[in-house]
Amino acid sequence: MTKQIRLLLILISCWITVYPYFDNRFLFPLNERITWRTKDKLSRFNVGAFFMTGDEARDEHYDIRLPDLGGQYDLAKINAAMNLVGITNPYYLTEWETLELPYVCNGKIRATGMDLAFEYGFNKHFSIGVATSIMHVNTRYDYRISDTAKTNLGICNGTTFYPGREWALEQARLNSNVLLGLNSGQWSATGLSDTELYVRVGTIKEYLWKFRQFDISLWLGALLPTGEKMSLSAQSAVPFGGNGHYGMFARGELALELTDDVFFGFWLYLSKRFSKIACHRMPMASEPLQYGVLVDQAKVDPGFSVAFSPYLIWDDIQDGFGAYGGYTYVQHTRDHWFYSGTTYCPKLNRLCDASKWINGYFTIGIDYDFTKGVTIREYGPRFYFDFTLPTTMFDSKCVFKTYRISLGMEFHF
Repeated sequence: MTKQIRLLLILISCWITVYPYFDNRFLFPLNERITWRTKDKLSRFNVGAFFMTGDEARDEHYDIRLPDLGGQYDLAKINAAMNLVGITNPYYLTEWETLELPYVCNGKIRATGMDLAFEYGFNKHFSIGVATSIMHVNTRYDYRISDTAKTNLGICNGTTFYPGREWALEQARLNSNVLLGLNSGQWSATGLSDTELYVRVGTIKEYLWKFRQFDISLWLGALLPTGEKMSLSAQSAVPFGGNGHYGMFARGELALELTDDVFFGFWLYLSKRFSKIACHRMPMASEPLQYGVLVDQAKVDPGFSVAFSPYLIWDDIQDGFGAYGGYTYVQHTRDHWFYSGTTYCPKLNRLCDASKWINGYFTIGIDYDFTKGVTIREYGPRFYFDFTLPTTMFDSKCVFKTYRISLGMEFHF
């Protein structure tokens, strides 16, 4: 490789480096590939398409509807909180103030996008990585008056139905969204995820401790908030990354080739986002968190994110066909919120408590390596298809239950 080409690759990596981060409870890490490298092929490039979907979430103990992760929608609770900040809903009747008016709220999240990743190894001790994911995410919340609310308002009394009372309640709900600056429950955005700049140092040795190959490395990097942030005007919005917070991370990985084309690996990840003052929604009472009635500046100091993953690769089962699988565990510790205003006293403890979460998921996949097919080649593409699904094996909680399908091509050189 000429010096000019090598310099070009370095400049590209400094321009668009994005790599997987694990501190997002809504979407799976992007560009997180179960892959390997060898002493002769330290570099790789991959391009792939993915699709994510989710209709449920997980609270402390049970599977719940996706919108209920921040609390069940109850118009009476929202109205009581609005009154605490001086917002009056003229469509909300005074005789409703002592009632419970819950809604059944179903939701869904869909994401489609493309991964582009590149890692260049200068030698067996030093590498740099490049990756970017461009995606489109859309979410939707659908509202339906619960049987409890219908009973409390007398909308249904035996066989008699009073549609005027139901319409009055819906008028009050829609107007509360207007007063809070929220949309009807649909949101979409297109953009990049957060950016992760890193260097990877380590070593690869052959025939060490009875392993055919021994690969150990340490990744050190910075997290740059280039992803879409949480929208204050859309209750169903999700951030593409750390919601505007810079951060740093460290990751250690050990990959062992047990025998020809059979790899076992394990990595451990730790990240910390830095504190930042920004405009947020904050609850004043017991309203759902995404409907927080107080919109003001607050300082958020995110907690730590810890993740680990064991994985296994059987690269050449028969004529280039292989398989792989792994389990990933992610835990995010408690965030700390600070509000400097003196007029109101938001319930920041609710936000702090809700910021803790645990996620776990399996990834399984198959691939075909053209270098190990019927005709042996020195270089060639590796096509892969994998499926990522959430699991509650280690008590996942306070996360979206998102599924992902990926199809792509990887090239080692």
